[in-house]
Amino acid sequence: GLELRFMGSNSDLQQGDLLTTSGIDGIYPAGLPVARISRIERRPESTFAKIYCVPLALVTGARQVIVVKPVSSQIPPRPGSAAPDDRVIRAKKGASK
Repeated sequence: GLELRFMGSNSDLQQGDLLTTSGIDGIYPAGLPVARISRIERRPESTFAKIYCVPLALVTGARQVIVVKPVSSQIPPRPGSAAPDDRVIRAKKGASK
């Protein structure tokens, strides 16, 4: 498993929470799921909680990983073709009454 370090004992994290990338570093996009919190130990004598996580990717023995961004749900029209909205408008204008 993994250990999430330097989170305050008073943090609002709970067992089962999903950890995702923040995107702050500019390397990975925000929102990529990384791990799920499996156990939290909070001790009165410690400023920090011990947070144990289970990685979501099966990376046992992996030396390198690749992050692939999702493809946009909108596919651009082919060059030289009319946009779908233009075709609908033309069909309506030319329709017989």
